[in-house]
Amino acid sequence: MDFKDLKTSLKVQVSPVYLVYGTDLFLLYKSAELISAAFGEDAETTKFDGDTPPETVISACRTPSFFGGKRIIIYKIAEKIAPQELNTYIKNPNPDAVLVIWAESEKNGYNIKGASEVNCNPMPAEVVMQQIVNHITPKRITRAGAEFLCSAAGNNYTLINNELTKIVNYFTDTELLDTPHIKEFVVKTVDYQIYELGAAILQNKLAEAGSIMEYLLSSGTAEYAVFGGVVGQLRRAFYSVMTKRDANEVAKVMGCSPGAVFYSRRDFGGRAAAVTEKYKHALELEYQIKSGQVGIENAVFALLF
Repeated sequence: MDFKDLKTSLKVQVSPVYLVYGTDLFLLYKSAELISAAFGEDAETTKFDGDTPPETVISACRTPSFFGGKRIIIYKIAEKIAPQELNTYIKNPNPDAVLVIWAESEKNGYNIKGASEVNCNPMPAEVVMQQIVNHITPKRITRAGAEFLCSAAGNNYTLINNELTKIVNYFTDTELLDTPHIKEFVVKTVDYQIYELGAAILQNKLAEAGSIMEYLLSSGTAEYAVFGGVVGQLRRAFYSVMTKRDANEVAKVMGCSPGAVFYSRRDFGGRAAAVTEKYKHALELEYQIKSGQVGIENAVFALLF
């Protein structure tokens, strides 16, 4: 299940074993908190890190609480782990304990069978925006402001929470936070900066594109990441504006979100010829890189012309 479905699930039943995985630390912590609260606020909590052998964790799950009540065991597993002991325990878990297996990994690459899985990767923008309005900030925020923050922070709840705390504290007397307030202070992810770079290239804002590109390269972002990211964006824009097929279908083919297709059509729908030209140029540069005719950094700057 996704994180947004966890609370509803816990109202029905608390599973004996959970596997919470993902890259959004806020969601990982919140998942463990919600599970613990649903199982029993007075439950004794024990935490183990990835260096702890699975058998030690299983022993803790089997051992009654010191106070004779319920137990919450949180196990932050390492990247490589033999799950045999965990799989054996899941078949016959202790009813007075809940084991939360915590994995800071984008994908569930763990061969753990029978655990209730909770996906704690960044949530879709529409879900995150509602969470921002309802839970994170005590102030009102415009939809445009929330939308920009989600994009700039890559929908990562952890980053969003940190950014909003900073912004709200600065704009203490501002009743309505809008895009300009957020743009002034938010720390944009590299992915979003590359998105801005691609948008500037497609809109022929060469000075703006050059400024973003120089900042990315000077801040240590690898040239191949910049070039690859921009090419990927140009590809999404090209396929988005050249077809009227449903955004969900296009997104599935492109491996992106339907929102990316929607924004490409909104921003570049009237510039099909320019998008085609820029995408064709990017493909030519990609070939030149592979054939050794041009270096990546030169290819990055060549995208501007």
